[in-house]
Amino acid sequence: MRFIGITGGVGAGKTELAQYLGRNYNSRIMSADEIAHDMMAPGGTCYEKTRALFGPFDVWQDDGSLDRAKMADVLFTNEVQRHALNAHIHPAVKAYAREVATREFIDEKLDLLVFETPFPIFMDYWPFNYRLWYLDTPEKIRRERVKKSRGYSDERIDEIIASQPTEDDYLYEATHVIENSGPPQEMFIKAERLLEQLYIEPTEKVRKTADA
Repeated sequence: MRFIGITGGVGAGKTELAQYLGRNYNSRIMSADEIAHDMMAPGGTCYEKTRALFGPFDVWQDDGSLDRAKMADVLFTNEVQRHALNAHIHPAVKAYAREVATREFIDEKLDLLVFETPFPIFMDYWPFNYRLWYLDTPEKIRRERVKKSRGYSDERIDEIIASQPTEDDYLYEATHVIENSGPPQEMFIKAERLLEQLYIEPTEKVRKTADA
């Protein structure tokens, strides 16, 4: 089994590529953001600490769960709270990811374990062989994609970009760079070629469909 991390800034295409691999390969897809949100939900391992950190802020719904949009407003505009949450949630996500990686590695049922994350900290997550793919997409294109897919304003996109790592940070950690300024199919083909180098092929069903 191979471990593939997919990272990059907002609008780079991380989720799209991860979903493609999930559909076409014998793989399991994990999202750092989704894991974190589950941990911060009522009953989650990080809920009480998150409640203590953000108790004074209007980010809670009537059932005690987080309002993700309101939480984003705080995180993208309040650097102190963002760092406080990251220091709290990142170690928990890391521990969970390593636990899953170890279990899947021992089970030997998967070809790929794919981890989607906006932060290039993949080297700290896996105890085994890994690849970290950085999706390199010009900021102008990323902005256009986010406006179209999420309807965000320029101001909101500015806040998100300012809260994320720099291109140098991504390049420093990445083992491979996938340029993704064109249509998704071009990105998929580049990913397939990287996996071919690892002797990982699409599932039998996908191969038969492609040959038809």
